Amino acid sequence: MSEPEQGWESGEVWQEKTEAALNMLSDRMDAATRKRFKIDLLKRCLRRIVQFETECHECRVYREKIRILLKNTDPLDVQSKAVRKEFAGQVREISGHLTRKHKLSLPWTGGTPIGIMFLMGSRSLGRVIQNDLVVAGLGIGLFGLTMYLFETYLRKHDRIL
Repeated sequence: MSEPEQGWESGEVWQEKTEAALNMLSDRMDAATRKRFKIDLLKRCLRRIVQFETECHECRVYREKIRILLKNTDPLDVQSKAVRKEFAGQVREISGHLTRKHKLSLPWTGGTPIGIMFLMGSRSLGRVIQNDLVVAGLGIGLFGLTMYLFETYLRKHDRIL
Protein backbone atom coordinates (compact mmCIF):
# COMPACT_ATOMS: atom_id res chain seq x y z
CA MET A 1 0.00 0.00 0.00
CA SER A 2 1.18 3.49 -0.73
CA GLU A 3 1.98 6.05 1.92
CA PRO A 4 -0.83 8.57 2.52
CA GLU A 5 -0.42 12.30 1.85
CA GLN A 6 1.03 14.49 4.58
CA GLY A 7 -0.70 17.63 5.87
CA TRP A 8 -4.22 16.27 6.02
CA GLU A 9 -7.23 17.98 7.45
CA SER A 10 -8.74 16.53 10.60
CA GLY A 11 -10.84 13.38 10.37
CA GLU A 12 -14.15 15.17 10.86
CA VAL A 13 -13.38 17.76 8.15
CA TRP A 14 -12.30 15.01 5.77
CA GLN A 15 -15.43 13.02 6.57
CA GLU A 16 -17.69 16.00 5.85
CA LYS A 17 -15.93 16.76 2.55
CA THR A 18 -15.97 13.13 1.49
CA GLU A 19 -19.64 12.68 2.40
CA ALA A 20 -20.46 15.82 0.40
CA ALA A 21 -18.62 14.40 -2.64
CA LEU A 22 -20.30 11.04 -2.13
CA ASN A 23 -23.73 12.69 -1.86
CA MET A 24 -23.07 14.59 -5.12
CA LEU A 25 -22.20 11.30 -6.80
CA SER A 26 -25.17 9.42 -5.35
CA ASP A 27 -27.60 12.21 -6.30
CA ARG A 28 -26.90 11.39 -9.93
CA MET A 29 -27.76 7.71 -9.42
CA ASP A 30 -31.06 5.93 -9.08
CA ALA A 31 -31.70 3.67 -6.06
CA ALA A 32 -30.64 0.47 -7.84
CA THR A 33 -27.34 1.98 -8.97
CA ARG A 34 -26.63 3.29 -5.46
CA LYS A 35 -27.16 -0.22 -4.15
CA ARG A 36 -24.82 -1.72 -6.75
CA PHE A 37 -22.15 0.87 -5.90
CA LYS A 38 -22.62 0.13 -2.17
CA ILE A 39 -22.94 3.84 -1.34
CA ASP A 40 -24.60 3.27 2.05
CA LEU A 41 -21.87 0.85 3.12
CA LEU A 42 -19.18 3.33 2.07
CA LYS A 43 -20.85 6.05 4.15
CA ARG A 44 -20.74 3.79 7.21
CA CYS A 45 -17.11 2.92 6.46
CA LEU A 46 -16.19 6.62 6.39
CA ARG A 47 -17.27 7.05 10.00
CA ARG A 48 -15.29 4.01 11.11
CA ILE A 49 -12.15 5.00 9.21
CA VAL A 50 -12.14 8.36 10.99
CA GLN A 51 -12.63 6.52 14.28
CA PHE A 52 -9.70 4.12 13.75
CA GLU A 53 -7.24 6.20 11.69
CA THR A 54 -5.24 7.41 14.70
CA GLU A 55 -4.17 3.88 15.63
CA CYS A 56 -4.32 2.06 12.27
CA HIS A 57 -1.97 2.80 9.38
CA GLU A 58 -4.16 0.88 6.92
CA CYS A 59 -7.16 3.06 7.77
CA ARG A 60 -5.09 6.14 6.90
CA VAL A 61 -4.20 4.52 3.57
CA TYR A 62 -7.85 3.64 2.91
CA ARG A 63 -8.75 7.25 3.63
CA GLU A 64 -6.50 8.28 0.74
CA LYS A 65 -7.87 5.49 -1.46
CA ILE A 66 -11.42 6.74 -0.91
CA ARG A 67 -10.37 10.26 -1.86
CA ILE A 68 -8.78 8.99 -5.08
CA LEU A 69 -11.73 6.70 -5.81
CA LEU A 70 -14.25 9.54 -5.54
CA LYS A 71 -12.01 11.87 -7.55
CA ASN A 72 -11.65 9.33 -10.37
CA THR A 73 -15.28 8.19 -10.51
CA ASP A 74 -17.05 10.15 -13.23
CA PRO A 75 -20.72 10.74 -12.34
CA LEU A 76 -21.62 10.49 -16.03
CA ASP A 77 -20.00 7.06 -16.33
CA VAL A 78 -21.74 5.30 -13.43
CA GLN A 79 -23.57 2.88 -15.73
CA SER A 80 -20.28 1.33 -16.87
CA LYS A 81 -19.83 -2.18 -15.50
CA ALA A 82 -16.06 -1.72 -15.15
CA VAL A 83 -16.49 1.46 -13.08
CA ARG A 84 -19.09 -0.22 -10.90
CA LYS A 85 -16.90 -3.28 -10.32
CA GLU A 86 -13.88 -1.13 -9.39
CA PHE A 87 -15.91 1.04 -7.01
CA ALA A 88 -17.71 -1.88 -5.33
CA GLY A 89 -14.44 -3.81 -5.11
CA GLN A 90 -12.77 -0.95 -3.24
CA VAL A 91 -15.74 -0.67 -0.87
CA ARG A 92 -15.61 -4.43 -0.27
CA GLU A 93 -11.87 -4.21 0.45
CA ILE A 94 -12.37 -1.39 2.96
CA SER A 95 -15.30 -3.06 4.72
CA GLY A 96 -13.33 -6.34 4.77
CA HIS A 97 -10.46 -4.58 6.54
CA LEU A 98 -12.85 -3.10 9.09
CA THR A 99 -14.50 -6.45 9.78
CA ARG A 100 -11.25 -8.42 10.00
CA LYS A 101 -8.87 -6.08 11.76
CA HIS A 102 -11.27 -4.02 13.87
CA LYS A 103 -13.73 -6.87 14.58
CA LEU A 104 -16.81 -5.06 13.25
CA SER A 105 -19.83 -6.93 11.89
CA LEU A 106 -21.82 -6.07 8.81
CA PRO A 107 -25.55 -5.74 9.48
CA TRP A 108 -27.20 -8.92 8.24
CA THR A 109 -30.34 -7.39 6.84
CA GLY A 110 -29.50 -3.77 6.21
CA GLY A 111 -30.77 -2.56 9.56
CA THR A 112 -33.78 -4.78 10.19
CA PRO A 113 -32.92 -7.11 13.07
CA ILE A 114 -32.80 -10.60 11.59
CA GLY A 115 -34.03 -12.11 14.84
CA ILE A 116 -37.32 -10.24 14.52
CA MET A 117 -37.69 -11.56 10.99
CA PHE A 118 -37.18 -15.14 12.21
CA LEU A 119 -39.65 -14.65 15.05
CA MET A 120 -42.28 -13.33 12.65
CA GLY A 121 -41.54 -16.17 10.21
CA SER A 122 -41.91 -18.83 12.90
CA ARG A 123 -45.24 -17.35 13.96
CA SER A 124 -46.45 -17.38 10.36
CA LEU A 125 -45.16 -20.92 9.88
CA GLY A 126 -47.04 -22.07 12.97
CA ARG A 127 -50.28 -20.54 11.71
CA VAL A 128 -49.96 -22.05 8.24
CA ILE A 129 -49.05 -25.54 9.36
CA GLN A 130 -51.12 -25.39 12.57
CA ASN A 131 -50.01 -28.17 14.89
CA ASP A 132 -48.03 -30.45 12.56
CA LEU A 133 -44.64 -28.78 12.91
CA VAL A 134 -44.90 -26.87 16.17
CA VAL A 135 -41.41 -28.03 17.16
CA ALA A 136 -39.93 -26.66 13.93
CA GLY A 137 -41.69 -23.34 14.51
CA LEU A 138 -40.37 -23.18 18.06
CA GLY A 139 -36.84 -24.00 16.89
CA ILE A 140 -36.93 -21.26 14.28
CA GLY A 141 -38.34 -18.86 16.84
CA LEU A 142 -35.61 -19.66 19.38
CA PHE A 143 -32.97 -19.27 16.67
CA GLY A 144 -34.48 -15.91 15.75
CA LEU A 145 -34.51 -14.81 19.36
CA THR A 146 -30.83 -15.78 19.71
CA MET A 147 -29.92 -13.86 16.54
CA TYR A 148 -31.86 -10.82 17.76
CA LEU A 149 -30.11 -10.87 21.14
CA PHE A 150 -26.69 -11.26 19.50
CA GLU A 151 -27.30 -8.39 17.09
CA THR A 152 -28.60 -6.25 19.96
CA TYR A 153 -25.40 -7.01 21.88
CA LEU A 154 -23.28 -5.99 18.87
CA ARG A 155 -25.22 -2.75 18.44
CA LYS A 156 -24.97 -1.94 22.16
CA HIS A 157 -21.19 -2.32 22.05
CA ASP A 158 -20.93 -0.39 18.76
CA ARG A 159 -19.58 -3.37 16.81
CA ILE A 160 -21.87 -3.05 13.77
CA LEU A 161 -20.32 -1.40 10.71
